[in-house]
Amino acid sequence: MSAAFRIVADHRRDAGRQPQVSLVVPVFNVEPYLAECLASIADNAGAIDLELIVIDDGSTDGSLALAHAFLQAERRLPAVLIQQANQGLSAVRNLGATLASGRYLGFLDSDDRLAAGALGSLLRLAEASGSDVVLGRTLVFDSASQATCPFYDAAIWQGLLSGRATRVTDARQSPRLLSLEPNVNYRLIRRTFYHEQALEFPRGLYFEDPPVHFGMLLGARRIALADRVYYHYRVNREGKITEARSLRRFDALRVAALALDALRARSVAPSQGGAALRVLLRMAWGCGVRTPPAARRAFFAEACGLFRSSVPGSWLAAYRRQQGWDPKHLLLAGLFASGSVNLLTRLAQLADGNRPGSLRGVVRRIAGG
Repeated sequence: MSAAFRIVADHRRDAGRQPQVSLVVPVFNVEPYLAECLASIADNAGAIDLELIVIDDGSTDGSLALAHAFLQAERRLPAVLIQQANQGLSAVRNLGATLASGRYLGFLDSDDRLAAGALGSLLRLAEASGSDVVLGRTLVFDSASQATCPFYDAAIWQGLLSGRATRVTDARQSPRLLSLEPNVNYRLIRRTFYHEQALEFPRGLYFEDPPVHFGMLLGARRIALADRVYYHYRVNREGKITEARSLRRFDALRVAALALDALRARSVAPSQGGAALRVLLRMAWGCGVRTPPAARRAFFAEACGLFRSSVPGSWLAAYRRQQGWDPKHLLLAGLFASGSVNLLTRLAQLADGNRPGSLRGVVRRIAGG
């Protein structure tokens, strides 16, 4: 738990009554987007016994004041507002999970929003199915144009659901669960399960979700999927960490190493290891493209060394089978596994300025001469 934080406001209900859901909202310099995020929670709170935990991580803009004013005006929201010195997203989420008391735990980044009525829908599915984890779908929306599109793992969802409105499964029956985007925000997790699995975000690192993503899916006895939009993920906004071009992209390799260590420690089946590789290779490629050009070769050299030393051949074979004839993912596996640093660096240069991270676009350009 954080050594130093202060409670700014506390509007939670009777401490003797366990909420159905604890929702943790980390806040850091998101003043233009925070009211929309909090309003989406208020719109979902109606019939739910909710505990809202808003943690300001040392914002230097008006985020804390905005959150305080919003929660004062919306006293029907059972919320606690906390302030601490800046420690990073992982530390905030870890603190929020420790403070939470609800039967289920959820996370929501404060520049994003919940879909109308979605929180109650996921909660009902979680309770009806007895699941440790319940997942809802994500919609991407452009902060400038408000245009929307399916999330990056839409094809994985379609394969898992096969036309069903809901499905209850686990990572043994359905290894492709591990190929879903490693964003913890589009799910509810049974809180006691979360702590039983000792899930914790790696402090001080960006791109922190994969170890928790894999840990909860591999540990869950029952995982429910709902074919309805739960989460709206904002892109194209100033200051978004996942869109920044900086040396912090190397954090993705630290996180990938932690995730690979955890996967090997669980002795996962080759099919599960192959499914997890889809997430880690995509993360390495996307972060390599967004690494500053002068450091790009060093990034890919480290990435190739990591995958060559840490990935069993059986996982790579399973990964190739799972991707079928998808040229992007087959090429990624081949390049990283063979240590093709120069070619990866050159391809990243071609992708940079095309559409960031678009290996498929580069392949089309090469094929066209």
